[in-house]
Amino acid sequence: MRDCERFDIPAELGLKIGRKSLTDDGTGLSVLLFDKPARAGMHVCSSAAGTRQCDGLALDHVVQHISALLFSGGSSFGLDASGGVIRYLREKNIGTQTPYGVVPSCPTAVIFDIGFKKRGAAPTADDAYEACTRASVQSLGCGSVGAGTGATVGKLKGLACAMKGGEGLALYEKDGLIVLALAVVNSYGEVFLPEVGKVLAGMRRAEDSLELENSLELVRSGGYLAGGGMSNTTLAAVVTNAAMDKITCARVARMASAGIARAIRPAFTPADGDLVFCVSSGEFQASQVAVGAIAAELTEQAIRRAVITADGLDAIPAHKDVYIE
Repeated sequence: MRDCERFDIPAELGLKIGRKSLTDDGTGLSVLLFDKPARAGMHVCSSAAGTRQCDGLALDHVVQHISALLFSGGSSFGLDASGGVIRYLREKNIGTQTPYGVVPSCPTAVIFDIGFKKRGAAPTADDAYEACTRASVQSLGCGSVGAGTGATVGKLKGLACAMKGGEGLALYEKDGLIVLALAVVNSYGEVFLPEVGKVLAGMRRAEDSLELENSLELVRSGGYLAGGGMSNTTLAAVVTNAAMDKITCARVARMASAGIARAIRPAFTPADGDLVFCVSSGEFQASQVAVGAIAAELTEQAIRRAVITADGLDAIPAHKDVYIE
């Protein structure tokens, strides 16, 4: 199974994506930049999330719009990268206008990849600023890029028996409605294709083996936290031109989380910090139920695309190493 599709972002979304892939360090970041203030909501799926400036997405918060969204590696250390996005937005005079100048809003979420290659490595504010300056709408690929550079999956027996995760994209366009999903897959569980009963990327039998084991069998045996700790997170962002307020964005984000549960097993464990964001950047009239259902499908597709296109790094093999075609 191969999927090497590249994506151009439709202009109607008013979105650019910038990435910084720090392959030598085993980490990276991805920033979503909006050309005008966008409404956003969030759904927290698990109990080990790491975030910054996400309180502005609360339904009763005075801030009604965001200008950017950042996904970063580096765990808590990667949260500091958001300063680079804030600096970029301030220079461009993008954000909430106040009597004292513009105040940018950039909700940020991180994955735990600090034990993958260079211990404690994390993207910096300068890395994020550079990603902003290089943000594009054209020919965006998937795999071991951006925030997915150091992502891994299938860590029930720890990192040594894991496989490579990554970052994936999926896009829907029909009759004027546009929905895009971006997923960073750094999951505790395996990425699964239930239609054919196939594990795309997951837990290997041993460090020196490419043979995959069934994660659910280990979970049933009671070993579901055997080395997994809290070093796992799947992050997803859904961006649409459908007109939605913060409440509706939060509802769509919750619906989109079904895509994580369809693609990853087990999902939403105590060892994961899964989060889904939904951003409305347009005024197209569409049913929130339709957008949510599409968002769930796209999130599922983006997760699978992330691991199918990932490249192995150091001793951690990828899907393409296990399924040689």
